[in-house]
Order: sequence, then C-alpha cells, then structure tokens
Amino acid sequence: MFSTNNCSSCKKIKPVFNRLSNRFTNVTFINANYTTPGGKALADQFGIRLFPTFMFFRNGQKLSINHKRQNTDRIVGDTQKDLTGQLQKL
Repeated sequence: MFSTNNCSSCKKIKPVFNRLSNRFTNVTFINANYTTPGGKALADQFGIRLFPTFMFFRNGQKLSINHKRQNTDRIVGDTQKDLTGQLQKL
C-alpha cells in the first residue's frame, strides 16, 4: 500500500489492510509511506499520484489485474471490497 500521513482514506483503510495481512498469510503486505525516508522516491518510481494505492507483485514482477473491467496494475482508493477480491484471486 502506498499511503501518506495526512490522507483520510489511508487512515480509513489501514486497519482493513492490517486485518487482511493477518488473513492472507501467503501474501507479503508492505506499507510504503510517502512521508518516510525513501517513501517519496519509491512512490515516484511507480508513478503513484493518489493515495492510497495498492499494487500487486509476484516474484518481484508487477502483476496486471482486472479492476472495474479494465486491465491495470493498481487499485486506488479505500475500497475494501476491491482489495479483498483481488487478494482472493492471487
């Protein structure tokens, strides 16, 4: 998850993100905070402009996912249903 401290949607989804990390133990969850050292550079590297943004990787490769009937490489926003659904597909 790419997030930032002053983002209300990030604060809203963070407990969900934490619960999902306990539920989906076969998945590594990482919170890259924009305001921490290296966070901005990492967000820039992946072209992150909105928060929260979720991306999925397997064996170091970014996955393409089908989200809202479009192929994309990310989910943007605090949508628990979309995030949970994607995790179930991994």
